[in-house]
Amino acid sequence: MRSRILVLLLSSLLGVAGLSALEIGSEARSSSMFFPWAPTHALAGTSAWSPGSFTTWFYGGAAWVIIPMGEDFRFHLAYETDPVLRNVASGIFRFEKGVASVGVGPFMGFLNNDRRLYSLGLSTSILVQWPGIAFVSARSDGGLALGLVAGAASVPQTAAELTAGFYTANSVVSGSVSGKSFSMNDAQGKLIEDALTRYALIVDIFKKNIPYQLKTTLGYEQRSKYFQSSGLTDTLGSAIAGLKLTVTPVEGLSFHGEFTNAIFTFGMDHLKGRSPSTRSVLFSAAAGLTWNFEPDRLKWPAALKWPAALTWPPAKK
Repeated sequence: MRSRILVLLLSSLLGVAGLSALEIGSEARSSSMFFPWAPTHALAGTSAWSPGSFTTWFYGGAAWVIIPMGEDFRFHLAYETDPVLRNVASGIFRFEKGVASVGVGPFMGFLNNDRRLYSLGLSTSILVQWPGIAFVSARSDGGLALGLVAGAASVPQTAAELTAGFYTANSVVSGSVSGKSFSMNDAQGKLIEDALTRYALIVDIFKKNIPYQLKTTLGYEQRSKYFQSSGLTDTLGSAIAGLKLTVTPVEGLSFHGEFTNAIFTFGMDHLKGRSPSTRSVLFSAAAGLTWNFEPDRLKWPAALKWPAALTWPPAKK
């Protein structure tokens, strides 16, 4: 019965909006390369930084749905748990016309350890491309906080990314610069801030009619945790290399797996001279799936009859 109701609801939604297709995706994530979310103090002593055991690694995920709303509009609804941003959700309305694409919508953090029920900001993005030649995109999340719960204070989660690339016969080559930050107060009201800056060269390799797609990443990451109470900052720099494989066994359904390894990591600021052991496994990994389907696939088969007990309202005798 629940499956039938879900099918009917999705069919109604697609029919009202005049949609052509729907995309649903999910992803599981894990990483040993992150600072604890707890409002701890700067790492003391002289020992090297350690990522801890698998029980202390980061575990999270993401889920999203993309709903076309007419010929030029799409609505992106997403949730994710991020090693820096914590729990965030967004709802982006995207307008695509010709060589340009513009997106805007709410960006919200919720149930995080910053003593706020939630905080609401704005996500904006723009993409300009020359089809088959090159593209430039920019995105900013968290600016222009509305402060519905925390007054006029800025939203604690912020993120930004700038990407530029060009197309070749069987690949897309791009370079990106991105940053994320999360701020909160400790028990004494002092600021604690997590930050991540990333520089990456990305090559997305594909071939028509081949159900495999490979994306390679080479770059540098710098993550830090600042403590106002002591004025100290724990910082790690890492050279990274990553691979992402996407497999599409049938039309409309794809699976992907991604693994990024910290080739070389070294301590900076308060962690200077306290680099992680070369035997430490420093990584981030993800696995997920994406499903695209047409509205007519949601129509309930007329030949399939439900038991009378599951029919509502019940038939009159």
